[in-house]
Amino acid sequence: MSLQLLLGPRSGAQAAWGGVLHGFVERAAMNHAPELLPLLRPGGRQAPAHFAVLPPPVTDGPQAESADEDDPEPLDFGIVLFGALAEQADELAQALRMQCASRLHGRLARLGEVRVIDAPSHLPALAVEPASAIRLHRLELRAPLLLASGSATHAGWRQYRHLPWPSLGSVLESIAARLRVLAPTQAAQLGLDALPARLRWRAAPAQWQIEPLTPASRPAREIVLPYQTREHHLAPSGLIGTLIYPSHHPEQEAALLYWGQWVGVGQKTTMGFGSYAWIPS
Repeated sequence: MSLQLLLGPRSGAQAAWGGVLHGFVERAAMNHAPELLPLLRPGGRQAPAHFAVLPPPVTDGPQAESADEDDPEPLDFGIVLFGALAEQADELAQALRMQCASRLHGRLARLGEVRVIDAPSHLPALAVEPASAIRLHRLELRAPLLLASGSATHAGWRQYRHLPWPSLGSVLESIAARLRVLAPTQAAQLGLDALPARLRWRAAPAQWQIEPLTPASRPAREIVLPYQTREHHLAPSGLIGTLIYPSHHPEQEAALLYWGQWVGVGQKTTMGFGSYAWIPS
């Protein structure tokens, strides 16, 4: 779903839109379409949610202001729906319209244009053909990437004073795990759904050893996006910028990294984390 909110005048600090929009979606379903709640998280609170928010890309520098402070400020964003929830896009859109009666981050809000865009069912033609010719995978992080266990995060802080940069293997396995749950058809096409679990696809040891490079023009760096709910004050952090990985098994990696643009990678995807654009070369 591609959506646009029209927002009233801002008061206070710029919002961390990923967290705000995540709450907006869940409250809309809770208040106006409770029958959608089991579809949002069919596996329970600890399983991957069947929706992901795509907030405006994180950019450096001040945000553009409206030409006239009385003009509504447009906020373009997306919501990716998986499984049975994808068939309820119109119902969810109506719930979001009704939820706009409540303020969004303290601002008046009105839902404008809504477009439903179907995801492709097969891997399309790639910018580099054949895929075996791919030498580099460039990930332009549209939103913060958080892909590390608690112990790895602490170790990274002790050694480098920032979040650890994920290896190619960890990126690929995160995408594979999300595909199995959120897009089982694509997972089956890629041979990722073998049972029992011990026989499932795993990244090769060499892929786990591939660490990313980052260009000087758009270097990877850590940011913190504070987000406050009625009960908690959260401060999740993640990497933005560009990560570049040398290829190892380019055809396999190309398929996973392509579909990862739809299902996301890493943690906190419902809050807008883990969205990227994949550019092979």
